[in-house]
Amino acid sequence: FLHGQPIDEKGTPNVSWYRPDGRQMDAGSWTDPNAKVVGLLLRDAGTRLLLLVNSYHEPIQFKLPDAGAQYWQMRADTFTGRIEPADWRIGADQTVRLEGRTLLLLSGETA
Repeated sequence: FLHGQPIDEKGTPNVSWYRPDGRQMDAGSWTDPNAKVVGLLLRDAGTRLLLLVNSYHEPIQFKLPDAGAQYWQMRADTFTGRIEPADWRIGADQTVRLEGRTLLLLSGETA
């Protein structure tokens, strides 16, 4: 199981949770009854996977974390049904529209 163990000398955790504003979840975020959107970032030395989950029925803007990636590449989108489209990428620290009741899987790329 992943518990936020460091993956490098900088102490980068192997798992992080994000709010739609791009900031990491804190104790108050976990107990907020209005929180309907979360981002899960999984990392190892060479891989970054970001799973965005919107349980709310309306679209939400989600600010993507930098996480050491130059850009994020879509791997799967349950709203459109697209799997690994070559034409979909967005810069790190940009904002993406996360449709209602959907999952969006992204991979962080560096080149």
